[in-house]
Amino acid sequence: MFPPEHPVLLAVIVIVNWPIYVGFLRLLFDDSDDVVRSLGYLALPELLAILFNRSVEESWAELRLLLLLVMCVSVVLAQYCLATWLMKMV
Repeated sequence: MFPPEHPVLLAVIVIVNWPIYVGFLRLLFDDSDDVVRSLGYLALPELLAILFNRSVEESWAELRLLLLLVMCVSVVLAQYCLATWLMKMV
């Protein structure tokens, strides 16, 4: 599957799915400040987080970022696999 057989198709799928990514963002995060705060928690090294007694809120923020990434990648891969399968059928 990788490198992709149809890189242009993959690029088009990534671009066209932009509204879906925004929907996932709105589903997982309250506002843009929440996203920025989550990215800040992600940037904090783990050792410092342990020393500063990391809270459950910080862990949940990092988990939401991971969920966002997994959801976006899975949508793109599913659509790409379906499109290439349909192209082979024709």
